[in-house]
Amino acid sequence: MPGSLLIQFAKVTNDFYLINGIFQSIPSISTNSPLASFVPMAFIVLLGMLKELLADLKRWQDDKRTNQRAYTRVGPEGPVQIQSQDIRVGDILELHDGQMVPADCVLLSTQQESGQCFVQTASLDGERNLKPKVALRGLQDNLPVLLKSLGSAHLEIECEEPDRNLYYFRGNLRYSMESIESKESGRNYEIDLKQFLHSVRIPLN
Repeated sequence: MPGSLLIQFAKVTNDFYLINGIFQSIPSISTNSPLASFVPMAFIVLLGMLKELLADLKRWQDDKRTNQRAYTRVGPEGPVQIQSQDIRVGDILELHDGQMVPADCVLLSTQQESGQCFVQTASLDGERNLKPKVALRGLQDNLPVLLKSLGSAHLEIECEEPDRNLYYFRGNLRYSMESIESKESGRNYEIDLKQFLHSVRIPLN
């Protein structure tokens, strides 16, 4: 409630009615009844608060739908159906045509032998043209083996801090059969924007 009131009085029109109502409440300078200012102001403020409430309800419903979207998480135990709110860092997801990418992801493999797919980023940059993404050949060819060995393997992605530039991404993917504690060398792949998937709607081909 206090926050909603602050939002309403951040508007110049409401401030005008408030100041005018205060002046009209002073008998020595009043030229009209203070109600002439306070009643319209109260109506406008209540209407604005109602609009904010409806917008918050819509956002809550949208968030609820987003959090309850179904996704498939894959691993050594096979595919498991989960909700988007249960996705955690490190999960490997199987996405299909037209699905929303629930979080920033790295492309590991596609159904195409070339490892290619296409994404749409209109919700981020307004561009409706599809952008190509390509999985690294080493990951594209060996993903089934990687998934079966995840119980004893270590898969880690290192990348730079988040950047405002939507068209820049640099990172390194490290895959090793050794334990995390040993920190022994494994296979390393450099990844860039061609493998990075923003959290947007993704048509896959």
